[in-house]
Amino acid sequence: MDLSVIYSFHLYIDHRKNNKKFASFLKKLEKDRSLKNLSLESFLIMPVQRVPRYVMLLTDLLKNTWNDHPDHEDLKQALAKMKETGDFINESKRDSESIMKLHDICSKIKNSKIQGLFSPSRRWIKQGDVQLIHKNKSKDVTLHLFNDLILFVKSEKKDKLSVQGKMILQDLLVAEFDDHKKFHNVTKLIGASDYNHRRNRTEIYFNVPDPNTRTSWINEIDKAVILTSKKRDSFKVALRTTISLK
Repeated sequence: MDLSVIYSFHLYIDHRKNNKKFASFLKKLEKDRSLKNLSLESFLIMPVQRVPRYVMLLTDLLKNTWNDHPDHEDLKQALAKMKETGDFINESKRDSESIMKLHDICSKIKNSKIQGLFSPSRRWIKQGDVQLIHKNKSKDVTLHLFNDLILFVKSEKKDKLSVQGKMILQDLLVAEFDDHKKFHNVTKLIGASDYNHRRNRTEIYFNVPDPNTRTSWINEIDKAVILTSKKRDSFKVALRTTISLK
């Protein structure tokens, strides 16, 4: 999906919440009888809502059209194309929500050292409250998992966030750590904090409330690490192919 479209919609949502004049203008529009009391969001979502209806309509038509009817094959192809369109819309929606989440996190981070967090290829996956562990002390933070990065942040005043730790997913090792005397659901991360210092590997430990939550986090992180590795390998193959063709 075009990033400009996503940012435009994000800007619209932001103005609707924080710009009183703009919010008042939208309310006046909603009272316009010619608009049938529909909001701007209602009009924006209409094209998206029509696709599932078309899928249902075509499915019903195909079901009631005999196989040797001249329209049967066309209906079959139309249904397949409409389902493909629906899948694309759903994937684009998830993608746009991920980008908007990343944008929101970036706007709240106050650490200057984390510049460059926003990247066109970076996608937010999951977040959760955890405890960062250092020796026998803990710190309540939020873990954000991206498709190429793990970020630990702490909520500060005025809706700001401070970065407490980060680790790239490239060559990351993740495992259960059961040797801690005080905390019992600890996960151990071994990796680098950024791409420029990949050889300088460090360790991060975080604790969660129960074993099931720990297993869930390990599975999610492992999955993201594998996808990152596959994308990197695909890029290397494409690069070698390009070089060999020159």
